[in-house]
Amino acid sequence: MREELLKRKLNMLEREFTDSYGLYNGKTGLALSYFLMGQITNNDYYTGRGQHLLDELSDGMAAVNGSSFEEGLAGIGWAVEWLVQNEFISANTDEILGDLDDELYKTVVYEKSSGLSLNDGTIGKAMYFYKRWFARNADTPRNRRICNEECLVLLTDETSEALASVGDDDLTKDNSCYNVLIPICQALLFLCKLRDCKINLEVVAKSICSGINVLKAELEKYETADMPTPEHVLYLIYTYWNVGLKLRDIWIEHHAKALFSRYLLRDKSYLQKPYHVYIEYKLLHLNSEYKGSHQQMIGHGNMKLLSEITIMSGFQNTSWDEAWIL
Repeated sequence: MREELLKRKLNMLEREFTDSYGLYNGKTGLALSYFLMGQITNNDYYTGRGQHLLDELSDGMAAVNGSSFEEGLAGIGWAVEWLVQNEFISANTDEILGDLDDELYKTVVYEKSSGLSLNDGTIGKAMYFYKRWFARNADTPRNRRICNEECLVLLTDETSEALASVGDDDLTKDNSCYNVLIPICQALLFLCKLRDCKINLEVVAKSICSGINVLKAELEKYETADMPTPEHVLYLIYTYWNVGLKLRDIWIEHHAKALFSRYLLRDKSYLQKPYHVYIEYKLLHLNSEYKGSHQQMIGHGNMKLLSEITIMSGFQNTSWDEAWIL
């Protein structure tokens, strides 16, 4: 019954995404959903549909505009590399992504991003080159690896400058959550992943400290204020816990656990958007008494579909959520 409902949703989005090729709201992300569904159900129908969408993507790349992660080249390239690394398809990504490497290289070297965010800023480009860093191709050209690493250095420098420039005034402006706090969380989660690669390590470490300081200050406001839980707090807590885990900081991990338990006591009537519900499921182990909100997700797009497939499967494969830095 659940599989049949998800199959209908897949088919509906496929009809809707006729001219959209992006990762978040297009054929690329939908292909990921089909391949994931095929893996979970062991049904070749889904795998075949996923491959069909990739063929359409290959034919329609000329129609893709921009380098953003959300709908442009960075997200599409990340998805192709993810599919190969997770053995859904077999390909040499140095060959099929070579032109895309060159195009994104130019956007990094010759111009700065307009913002920090994953969707259309510095972190989105960095996520692409981070994924390429782990490519498992034979005989990767030396200059290719050097250029990709150079991009990661430049993008972490950009990230460091952006985090260092955040002031108290930025956090009190309208929409500061989405324009400032969410990108800071995304930057922190990305930098903690990159830290193990030992690329631009001094800058990465300094940037993580800057980001943690901002995050702690915001969470202190949440702890002391007697008010309904702001919608973004769950993502802040998730980021805080994840940073503690990556840095092996037991104090941060325990503090995040306490914050999550306190958060569960607050009103969560808004908790229906896909990333809210999905994050809550990922944090359930922090509170053994809580079994999840069981609310129906509202919203649209590939994140909602991938979340539903993953929850249905009992979280058999969550590696796709790196595309949302979760």
